[in-house]
Formats: sequence, C-alpha cells, structure tokens
Amino acid sequence: MNNNNELTEIYKTFMDVYKEAKVSGNQGVWAKSLLLLSMFNPARNLQKYAVGESNDIANLEKANSLGLRSVEVSPNAVTIHIGEEELGGTPYKEFVFYGYQLNTELHFVFCHDLVSKLQKTYEQQGSDLVVDFQLVMRDCNLDTKHTGFYKAAFIEVLDRMFYSSAKIVMKDGGEINDRFIYKREIKGDFIHIKFGDIFTDSVVKDTWSKKIDWKDKMALKSGTPRILFDKVEMFNAYGEARFSVKTMLKLCECSSKSLNEAIQYYKEIGYVDDVIDVRRGKTIVEKTLIINKSFNLKKFARDNAPVERKAPALPDVACASILPKIENSAEQGSVKKDSLLANIDFLAETEVSLAVKAYERKKSGVVDVEPVNVPEMTQDMSDEEYRMDFDSIFTEPKALVKDTQSSSPEQAVDVVDADAWNTTCDFNSWVNESNKGN
Repeated sequence: MNNNNELTEIYKTFMDVYKEAKVSGNQGVWAKSLLLLSMFNPARNLQKYAVGESNDIANLEKANSLGLRSVEVSPNAVTIHIGEEELGGTPYKEFVFYGYQLNTELHFVFCHDLVSKLQKTYEQQGSDLVVDFQLVMRDCNLDTKHTGFYKAAFIEVLDRMFYSSAKIVMKDGGEINDRFIYKREIKGDFIHIKFGDIFTDSVVKDTWSKKIDWKDKMALKSGTPRILFDKVEMFNAYGEARFSVKTMLKLCECSSKSLNEAIQYYKEIGYVDDVIDVRRGKTIVEKTLIINKSFNLKKFARDNAPVERKAPALPDVACASILPKIENSAEQGSVKKDSLLANIDFLAETEVSLAVKAYERKKSGVVDVEPVNVPEMTQDMSDEEYRMDFDSIFTEPKALVKDTQSSSPEQAVDVVDADAWNTTCDFNSWVNESNKGN
C-alpha cells in the first residue's frame, strides 16, 4: 500500500475529485484503466480459486518477477500481461493482472456494490469498510431464503480479490500498482474489509473516469456485451469508437465470434448504428463503431422493466455500510437498529458527492445513470439443494441452451425507474429462470 505521505496526498486529491460531481444510489467511479483491465472475464467457468498458504518469500519473489507492489501467492492464480503493442490506441504502456478474475454476473454485482460503498465511506473510514451482509442482500435484492448461498458467493468474491493484484503503467510515466484487498475478517454477518489503493489511486492518477451504476449495467446481456460496453465507451470520440481488433480481443479475453456477436447485439438494442471494418488483406484489423448518440443506458434499462418489485424489509438488527467500532463479539450481537442509526449520517450516505476531475468530466461528457430492479425468486429449497441446482447450470449438457436464455436482457434483469437509493435489483430472477427444467 502507499506510505503515509503518499496516502495523505492521494486522500486529499481523491476527496477534491470526489466533490466535483454528485453520485447517488449504487453509483461508483471507475477509472478508465480499471475498465480496460482484464478484471472481469466474460466466461462462466473461471479459474477456480484455491487458498494459498501465506509465504513471505514466495510472495516477494512473485511480486518482483511481475513488477507488482504486493502479491499474495495462490496456486491457481492466473497472470495476464498486456504490453504496449497490444494497448495501441490507449494512454497505457503496460497492464499486469495476477490473481482471479470475476464473472459478469454475481461477481460483477458484488464487486461494484463494494466499490460504491467504499467510495461513499472513504472520507470517514479511508480504505477500511465494514459491511453487514444483510444490507448487501437488501441492496442487491437477493432472496433471503437463500442467504447461505449468496453469502458463500460474496465471500468467494472477497477471496478472489484478496489474491488479486494489478499494475497499470501509463505512457506519461504514472503508475497504479497494488492489491485489491489486504484483509477480510468475517464475524457473523459483519465483514471488515481492508482495501488496497487501486480504487482510489486509479481515480486520482488516471486521466479519465466514469460514473457507473451496476444496476443499469445488469440490463445488458451478460458475458462479452456487459464488459465490452464500457471498453467501447473508452474508445468513443465524437460518436465513433475506433479500436484495434487485436487490442479489444486481448482486453476482453474473448473470441472474434463473441466480439462480433456482442457488436451485433449492440446494433439490435440501438446502441450501435453501423460498423466499419478496416482490412489488411482478408483480415479485419480495426473496427469503427458508429455510436447512436441518443442511446441512453438508463432509458434502455427502464424500457426493459416489466414489473417493479420491492426489496425485503430490513431486519431488526440494523444493516449499515458504516458501523460503529465493535470491540468484541458479544457487543456485536447486541447492536440494535435504533442505537446504530444514531451513529450514521444518512444524508452523507445518500447525497455525498463523488466524480471525475472537473476538466475531464467537461471534456468527456460523463452522463449520470440510474439504478434498476428485477423480480423475486419463489423456489423453496435448502441452501445445499439450491447450490447444487445452481451449479448444475454449468455442468449439465443443457447448459448451453440455458445460458442463451438466461443471458438475454429480458431474463437477466428487470428495471424500474424509481428513487436512486431505494431501488433494488433482484438477481434471483436470473437464477430462477436458469434453474427451470432441472
């Protein structure tokens, strides 16, 4: 992590940036470099995470070999290196990712939700975040009958991020280099997370950032379309997004077929008007996407919202993303809603400002986005039955058919135009539809 002087400077700069624009609900600010980095992978079957034994010597050797500031070695971790030649058309010289990528579904939801909470509380808590998982369940509109299943998925995301590090070298000499998470301590539903500096450093040091509401993004088809969207936005200049096919395939870690299918999907939903291919012989080396300037992701999400659903009610024990310090587990269990609410400035939670640098915001025309919502799960299974049923999506021969159905925007998410803070997104509908026929 950064030393004290660096941390103080980054803190001040981040807070200046933070106050330049208003961010509400589930929005977070993501630097261009993190949106281009291969942090998310369109594949469903990612490299399985494996616990590594802490070994300072092995960690140091791995960090030195990859040029990373800090690494926690894990046996199944992947290394992704993208060099200057492959980053053509970007302001970056080198990308290095070591660890475990996240998928575009539950992993995507939980990661974005955490970044949103981290940035909201950064002024008071710095890189320390304490969450109550019941609040995460409510914010993501997950079915409380399957809390065990979702909590296991949430912890897996924390584990994957704990074993992940990244280095981003910019052509102007700047560098972003750190672990994603340094610590995650779990005591019942309360989870204490110590983040690395990636999510603040990148906003401070990079030249361009974007406000993202993950609930709107869930209206897009999962897989390549969902992660390609922001990458295309990064290349978009005056309504034309021109990029090297080789570069985009590397950044998305997808096949040419998947890339073409995603672009065709964008044409179908009205985001892309036309595609111009540049060939070298018979090979397409560049693509220029003519962007429909009137396309609005918030409106697309709203127009695809069949039914509004309400989130589960808050339990008696309060759920909050900012919690008073709890010295022992006995105290933790006795923290009640009324006493906890007295310690939280909800005005700051809902109205605190966060954004990109003023100059870059004006130049890039960052647009606000609104959250989304989806329907409720009705199946009555134990957590173990639910886990087995969910896992069968990826192991049975009919998985491909089910994947096609569940990845459509109609099945993936329901969207509602509602209050930015109270709106909820129910991932259970996607799981429920995916499980039909098992």
